[in-house]
Amino acid sequence: MLLGANASTAETLENDRQLRDRELEGQQRLWQWILVLALALLGLETLLGTLWSRRGRADGVPAVETG
Repeated sequence: MLLGANASTAETLENDRQLRDRELEGQQRLWQWILVLALALLGLETLLGTLWSRRGRADGVPAVETG
């Protein structure tokens, strides 16, 4: 668009749509990182639980008390 030229309605609508699309993509990117972090924490918790459970059995201490 030239400096000083008025934008047509179609151009204005297209620019508004592109701006909304960019904002939505930014929000989705944030949620993607939150999901990746949550899955990484879940994997870490599972790994640590497995390691601590095996260590307890090696020491002769049951991992879960029964009765």
